[in-house]
Amino acid sequence: REVEINDVTHHKKKTKELRDFIRSNHLDGVADANYKYEVKYNNEIVAGFLFKKHNNNTIEIKRFCVDPHYKIQGLISKMIKRFFIDYPKFNRVITYSDNAFGNGQSYQKSGFTYLGETGPSLKFVNPSHPLDRYSWQITMNLNSDQAVVNQDRIKKGLKPYYEEKFNVRKYIETELSHRQDNSKGYDAIYTPGSKKWEINRENVIK
Repeated sequence: REVEINDVTHHKKKTKELRDFIRSNHLDGVADANYKYEVKYNNEIVAGFLFKKHNNNTIEIKRFCVDPHYKIQGLISKMIKRFFIDYPKFNRVITYSDNAFGNGQSYQKSGFTYLGETGPSLKFVNPSHPLDRYSWQITMNLNSDQAVVNQDRIKKGLKPYYEEKFNVRKYIETELSHRQDNSKGYDAIYTPGSKKWEINRENVIK
């Protein structure tokens, strides 16, 4: 009850603070998002949500993480209700729970409906640091300078993907600079996949 949820979508400084928090507390780091929410307790960020628009009706929770020093009961339910109130044009929220870290029970308890399994998913992991990893999405958005692979190449004086097409997966596995040490190259592994969940406005706003 004592946490406050703030929409920081249009606040550049607060968005940066939120992204830094998620980068430090989510194994997959940050992700592209259309809507961003911080959760604060005693004026400190203790949780964060990033939402990505799917279409005019559906939004996805792309990132959700909580400071490991805290446990916030009912946070997902509170966040979903707040989002539906703030953005009435959306009627459906979807999300995924990683099978490697649980069964998604927190979403089920929050009123989400289980839709099924995604099957195995590709991850790239640092062989020398357990918390340094990327999702398969690192291979996307390669026409932007903000893409991790392009940023890495530009720093090395190389051309980004949109100027010089190259084997992206090979580059990630052999050349991409680590975030946690001075080595390079990430191992490609397949995870147990995820469960897909959804919740609709009529089940939240009554």
